[in-house]
Amino acid sequence: MFDMIIRGGQVIDGAGSPGYYGDIGLQGNRIAAIGKLEPSQASRIIDASGLVVCPGFIDVHTHSDIMILANPRHEAKVMQGVTTDLIGLDGLSYAPLSPDNLGMMRRYLSGLNGNPDIAWNWSSVGEFLARFDRKVAINVAYLVPHNALRLETMGFVDRSATAEEMTGMQALMAQGMREGAVGFSTGLDYFPCRYANEEELIKICETVAEFDGVSVWHVRKNDLGLIESIKEVLRIAEKTGVKTHFSHFSVSYPTKQDTSAEMLSLVDEARAKGIDVTFDSYPYIAQSTLLLIFLPRWAHEGGPEAILKRLEQAETREKICAEIRDLNVPWDKVVLTCVPSAKNSIYVGQTILGAAEMAGKEVVQFIC
Repeated sequence: MFDMIIRGGQVIDGAGSPGYYGDIGLQGNRIAAIGKLEPSQASRIIDASGLVVCPGFIDVHTHSDIMILANPRHEAKVMQGVTTDLIGLDGLSYAPLSPDNLGMMRRYLSGLNGNPDIAWNWSSVGEFLARFDRKVAINVAYLVPHNALRLETMGFVDRSATAEEMTGMQALMAQGMREGAVGFSTGLDYFPCRYANEEELIKICETVAEFDGVSVWHVRKNDLGLIESIKEVLRIAEKTGVKTHFSHFSVSYPTKQDTSAEMLSLVDEARAKGIDVTFDSYPYIAQSTLLLIFLPRWAHEGGPEAILKRLEQAETREKICAEIRDLNVPWDKVVLTCVPSAKNSIYVGQTILGAAEMAGKEVVQFIC
């Protein structure tokens, strides 16, 4: 006698074998049997005829760090069969952070992760994870983000870390792992992560490897290009022995699509050498990011308040605009999907070019 039987569905068990039709018997919150379970009975029987029964999906690249706390039912994922979100991606999240740094990141990352009206009252990784434990609809796994390690040890500054600061990052990384994190993430096109050199990344990954954690990478493609940025990560993986995973491993620009074969061969060569490396990819050429990424590197130093002060200074603002112009971004291909203020909501769904025309401004003036 089972508590529940899911009967007659096509079972995809996640082991890589073809699907088969069968039943799943549950006792309590455990799967007790899989197969042809008739004539076994259960307190509840779910007819899964014509349906697929499979383990919950793990979404390995999300930015639900905050919005899942605002909406614990998390229907957008549950209704797609997702039962675990990996959070803390791209080196951009919220623990471990002091109250001041948490407030800074709440504002700086609002365009990526949202800014809901919740209690922002944690500091450590353990405190942050406690906000999810048995309080949201799905499981989460947390990566200690690179931004937090840098902010807590040296602030939002554009320079290499000292030996003492790298030791501090290692200590924070270790503490985060002890408190329940599964690894480390960085986003080397984002700030303050982009300020880090290879030595700093090696030191952090040595600590991650000691805890048998995983390192997850948004590579440094804006500074090094796709191929060299992948090579950088693989060098670090080989030197430290850390498990390595590439986020959104793809070529989004049509002019760069001939690099995909070389990208894949680098992974194959690394695996042949015994490096534990994997990647995730998405089946489309679109990508999502923050408008902040188009601001020049020097404009980010100090965080959101410093950015706003620079934009308030006419001469500095024009310098920023000039550097954005030089990027030659195809603004007719960039779409605004969300804005923080009601007055700008009319631009949602418009391309940046279209929104600028609506506002009667040059594109860079509209952005700044």
